Amino acid sequence: MISTFRCGVLLLSLALPCLVIVTFSAPFWYDVGFMTASSGGSKYVFGTLGYCLIEPGAHGCSKAKVGYDISIISVIDADHPSAEIYSSLNTLTKILVLFPITAGLVLLAFIVAIPSRHIGYGTSALIATIACVSILSALVLELVLFGIVQRHGNGSRNYHTNWGPSTWLTIAAFVAVFIGTILMHYGWIVERRKRRRSYMF
Repeated sequence: MISTFRCGVLLLSLALPCLVIVTFSAPFWYDVGFMTASSGGSKYVFGTLGYCLIEPGAHGCSKAKVGYDISIISVIDADHPSAEIYSSLNTLTKILVLFPITAGLVLLAFIVAIPSRHIGYGTSALIATIACVSILSALVLELVLFGIVQRHGNGSRNYHTNWGPSTWLTIAAFVAVFIGTILMHYGWIVERRKRRRSYMF
């Protein structure tokens, strides 16, 4: 019978592919991102390390880097917010680097947990906890960032914004990591109690 700890590890393994896809969203995977802004046949796709513009028969993407210039939304913005707002949005895009960091942490927790017994349980559970805090922070900031983009985008007569698959994958990954972390900690506590009882008898 699979242990509670191993169930938690299994959930981490399910979250990992989601985080990998999110990490390699636009500009790597040009039509996958957190949000899209569409008008006619043109569509902007905002991802983790950049954005893409998809047009009929062609597409172009920004260079992949930590933090990107999201002031491109000025072309879809009816309210024309100040440069200070754009500067804040550009800063928030740098926080998206938490997604590949979280993917690395989840992978590390998974690797440590697979062959682990006793001490390794606690180490992998601790790494999973850090990953859980990381993905929660990234998710909240991502929702704030693209919530602002959506508000301004939907204020335009020509463009319509939609949440992209990366957002839903992030939510699914967070749920899996959160529950998995709880199960791993519980399994670790149970294992410690078993060890203590074995020493007593």
